[in-house]
Amino acid sequence: MKPGRTTSWSSISAWLAILGAVTLAVMAVVPAAGASGPAQAMIRVGSAPRIPAGATPLATPAASQTLNLLVMVAPRDPAALATFATEVSTPGSPLYHHYLQQGEFATVFGPSSATLSAVRSQLRGLGLVPGNTWPDGLAIPVTTTVSKAESAFRTTLRSYKLSNGQVGFANTTAPLLPASLANSIQSVVGLDTLAHLQPLGASAGPAPGSAARTSSGHGQSVALEPAASGPVPCSQASSYGSYTANLLASAYRINSLYQAGYTGSGQTVALFELSAYSSSDISVYQRCYGISESITNVPEAGGNSIGPGTLEATSDIEDVAGLAPNASIRVYEAPNTVAGDLANWGGIVNQDAAKVVSTSWGMCEANAAGLGLISGENTLFQQAAAQGQTVVVAAGDSGSEACYSSSNPGSTSQLAVQDPVSQPFVTGVGGTQLTAVGPPPTENVWNDSNGAGGGGVSSRWTMPAWQKGPGVIESGLSSGGPCSAPAGQYCREVPDVSALASGSPGYAFYCTAGDCTQNSRPIDWGNFYGTSFATPLWAAMLADINQSCATPVGFINPAIYKAASSPRTNPFNDITVGNNDFTGTNSGDYPAGPGYDMASGLGTPNAHLLQAALGCHPTGYWFVASDGGIFSFGNANFYGSMGGKRLNAPIVGMAATPNGKGYWFVASDGGIFSFGNAPFYGSMGGRRLNAGIVGMAADPTTGGYWFVASDGGIFGFNAPFYVSMGAKRLNAGVVGMASS
Repeated sequence: MKPGRTTSWSSISAWLAILGAVTLAVMAVVPAAGASGPAQAMIRVGSAPRIPAGATPLATPAASQTLNLLVMVAPRDPAALATFATEVSTPGSPLYHHYLQQGEFATVFGPSSATLSAVRSQLRGLGLVPGNTWPDGLAIPVTTTVSKAESAFRTTLRSYKLSNGQVGFANTTAPLLPASLANSIQSVVGLDTLAHLQPLGASAGPAPGSAARTSSGHGQSVALEPAASGPVPCSQASSYGSYTANLLASAYRINSLYQAGYTGSGQTVALFELSAYSSSDISVYQRCYGISESITNVPEAGGNSIGPGTLEATSDIEDVAGLAPNASIRVYEAPNTVAGDLANWGGIVNQDAAKVVSTSWGMCEANAAGLGLISGENTLFQQAAAQGQTVVVAAGDSGSEACYSSSNPGSTSQLAVQDPVSQPFVTGVGGTQLTAVGPPPTENVWNDSNGAGGGGVSSRWTMPAWQKGPGVIESGLSSGGPCSAPAGQYCREVPDVSALASGSPGYAFYCTAGDCTQNSRPIDWGNFYGTSFATPLWAAMLADINQSCATPVGFINPAIYKAASSPRTNPFNDITVGNNDFTGTNSGDYPAGPGYDMASGLGTPNAHLLQAALGCHPTGYWFVASDGGIFSFGNANFYGSMGGKRLNAPIVGMAATPNGKGYWFVASDGGIFSFGNAPFYGSMGGRRLNAGIVGMAADPTTGGYWFVASDGGIFGFNAPFYVSMGAKRLNAGVVGMASS
C-alpha cells in the first residue's frame, strides 16, 4: 500500500455543501449548568436496557461501588458524516478513497469545542467528574459510584443474577439529562453491567478422522502443500486433519497474492479482543510456520486477563499470522462490558494505526437495545470508513436465530441477527463447510450440531443503498418490517461474505491457556470452528491485498456488491447448497441460492479476483522491439533491455513474471533474456529448430515459461507440457501464445 491520497477539508466541505447534505455552522452553545434563569427542562435519553431472560432480581448494588461510564457525544453533523463515509467508499464517487488523514476527524466531524465544553460543564453540574475527552471528541469518560450515578441521571440501579451465575446490575429507566443536551449526547454507557459480548469461536478437539487433510480430501498421510502457498506448517499442525493456513490460502486463492509478493508486508491488522492470550502459545504457532510477525498488545480501559475468551483471542492472532505472514498485529484488549466494548473501538479508530480491523465478538441485536451501544458503535464505524479502515465482523454461530443459546433455556429461537455485524459500515462474515480445497473450493452453508453461520434481517438498520445485486431482494425473505423501514424499502441483510467456519474439519490452531481446554485438559493443537475464524481470515487476506494498493481498500461493501453484480468481475465462489436454520424451527430460513443469500452472503473469496475488484491490481505494459529495446508505461517498471547489444536473432516476444517485477525476452532462435526477478530456466538458443520461435508466455502457477514456434511446436521450461501442434499440418503459421 502506497501513501494514500490527500484531500483538503475545504474541497470536501464544498462538495458536501453542493450536495446539500451538511451545514458546517458550529452548534449553538448549550447554557452551562447553574446558569441563572428558569429551571432547565429534562429529558430521558435512550431507553432502559433489556433484562436477559432467566435473570433473577437481587438487592440493589452497593452505593459505593465504582462505575466506569462513557458519555457518548454526537458528531457535529451526523448526516454529513454518514454521507462522507459512504461517498469515500463508493467507486465512481469524486471522493472515492480520499480518506481523512490520521487525527483529522475531530476537526472535520467531531463535536465543536463549544459543544464539548457545554457537555462537560453540565456533567459537573450533575455532580460528576468528567475525564479526558477522546481525541475524536465522541466520548467523555466518567468514573463515579452507584449512588452518584443514580442521583445524576435520576434512575435506579438494580442487581440481577443471570442464568449462568454471573451477577450484575442495570438501570431501571433511561438516564435523565437536561433537554439542552438532547442533540449533543447520544447515550450514557455503563449503567448496565449485565450485558456481555460473546466470543464466536470454539474448539471441538481433534478433527474427524486421523488422516491429514489434503488439497483434495481425506486419506493421504502427509498434507499436500500447494505451490507457492506461503508459510508451510510443521507436522503437528497437520496431524489432526484440520485445515492449515497453506490449504486455506490455496482454497481461497490467497496464494496468488503470495506469488505476486503480497504477504501483508508494511500492513497492520487490529484485533478487537475482550480477553488476553498467552504469548507462549503464539510463539509455538509461529515456530511451527517459521514466521515472526510483530504483535503489540494495546490495553484499553484497563485491558483484560487470561480467562474466558482466551481461546478467541489466541486463535484470532494465529489466523491472521498464518495468512498474512509479514503483517504486524495490534491486539486491543478491554474489559467485557458495554463501556469496555466502546472504549476498545475508540482506541482502534482514534489511533488509526491499522487499516484492517477484525472482531469476532458480538451479541444478539435485540439484547443490545437500550445499552447505548449500537448508536455509539455506528458513529465509530463511520469514522473508521472515513479514515480508510476496513472493519470485518463475525456473523455469529447460531444461524438465523442469533438470540438462541443452547446454554440458556430462556433464549429465543426467533429469526434474529447480531450486533455489530448488522451495522451498515462493517463487512459481515458468515460461515461455510469446506469439503474440498480445489481451487475452486467445494462448499456449502455451515449448519451442523456445533452451530451455523449467522445471517438474516436486521431489526435496527434499513438496507444501505450499496446493498444491491442478484439475490439481495428475495420475495418472502427480504423485509422492511423488522426495522420499520419506510414503504418500499427493506432492512439491512447479513452476512455480506463468508468463509470456512465449520469444524468438520475446521482450523488448526495451538492454544493451552484460559478456556483452551477439552475435557478439563489443555487443547494443544486442535480443531477450531466458528465464523470468528472466517473473519480474521478475511482480515488477513485484505491486509495482503492492501499491500498491493495505492490506497487502503477501506469500507469494501460498496465495491464488492458492485463487482458481484457482473459475472465478468464477480470475485466470489457462490454458495448454493444448505441453509442456516440452526434450530430447525424457521422452515429452513435462510436458504442458499444463486447470487446473494442470507445464509452465505455474496459467497467466499477468490483473492486474485477480489484484488482486481477492489482496484488493487497494478496495471501497466511494456513494448519490446526486435532489437531488444524496452518501453515501459503505467505501473510497469523498467528492469533492463538488450537495446544496443548484439543479438544472434531478433526478439519476437516477451512475458512478465507473475508478480510483474521482472520479464523475459525470447528471440526467434529460442534464446532467452531475463530481467528483474525473472529466473532463467533454460532456452533453445544454439539448438536446431524446425521453425522459428514466434512468442512466449509465463506460467502463473510455477513461474516458468513456454515458447511457441510458427509450426505450433511448444517448448516448456519449469512449465508443464500439455500438447502442441508440432509436426501437424496447419492452414497458417502460429504467430503467438498466451497462458490461462
